[in-house]
Amino acid sequence: MNRFTTLLTAAALCLGAACAHASPTPETGKAPSKAVPAPRPSSSAREPVSVARNAPAIVTLLKQARAEGNADAPANPNTPSVDETVTQVQLGGQCGFAGCSSQTLVAFIYRTRGANTTTRTVLALVSCDSIGKNPCNAVPAEVRATSPQNPSQ
Repeated sequence: MNRFTTLLTAAALCLGAACAHASPTPETGKAPSKAVPAPRPSSSAREPVSVARNAPAIVTLLKQARAEGNADAPANPNTPSVDETVTQVQLGGQCGFAGCSSQTLVAFIYRTRGANTTTRTVLALVSCDSIGKNPCNAVPAEVRATSPQNPSQ
């Protein structure tokens, strides 16, 4: 019975605190504005696109894809000849008391402009550990068929 009373009292206090916080102030008659939480530090060290763009192996592949796209460039150098699209696919992850780990596939797609367009794709697998000195790393990824193609279909 003592546990029940303690739980009931705690619930009543929590409800009272929530209601008291939302109640109007007597001076203005308006509800108090919500406190704005402090901004979190930048998480670019764990943001998959940033990690992929900063990995040396991926940087080399990105430069190569842009250069191949610029080989088909129009005569006007002021006009960008390659459009870039970035897509992220969350592959998995797990959260625990030490933080969260994740695996993300980041696809950089370069498409040339004009009538005869070409597309080049750079894939990066970004893995972030929950703890450690270097929590995130990116490696080049490739797409392979998992089963043989059936030509009769």
